[in-house]
Formats: sequence, structure tokens, C-alpha cells
Amino acid sequence: VLNKIDLPAADPDRYAGEIAHIIGCEPEEVLRVSGKTGVGVRLADRCGYQPDHLVEQFADAPARAMIFDSVYDIYRGVVTYVRVVDGKLSPREKIKMMST
Repeated sequence: VLNKIDLPAADPDRYAGEIAHIIGCEPEEVLRVSGKTGVGVRLADRCGYQPDHLVEQFADAPARAMIFDSVYDIYRGVVTYVRVVDGKLSPREKIKMMST
């Protein structure tokens, strides 16, 4: 889902292409949503998340994930939030990031 497409600096076509490249789909499959204007909200709501059978289908694939946020916690250090696309990650597992 590509959010905040209503912002003046938004370039939905460009970023849909980037997201599609990262997660391995076509740019047309990336949902474009604006909570402010309501564009795409109903479609995103109907689509929901991937069905469990699709998630299980890729569980044995090599791990592949998309980082969507990182924060610094004074007690735990850097905490990174990811969406696992393929495979699976275990808690405390070391990962290698290809770019920053």
C-alpha cells in the first residue's frame, strides 16, 4: 500500500515502481491510498492482508524483508520495523542490510 498520495511532493508512479521492485510485484498491483481524500481506502479495506495460504507458500524461501521504520530507544538501541516478504526471521537473528 502506497499511502499519502495526495501530498504535493508525492510521486505515486515512481514510488509504486520502487515498492514493486522491492517486493516483487507489478507497479499496477501497488494500492495507492489517501486517507485525507479517501482515494483507494475502500479498495485497500477490501483487499486486506495476504491470505494465510499465500504466506505459508513462501515460508521456506530465503528471507526477504522491507524496512519501513526505525527508531532509537534509549534502553534497547535502534529498533527496526520490517515487513517480511518471503521466508521468516527469528527474534534476535542477525540480518544483512544491502543499502541504507
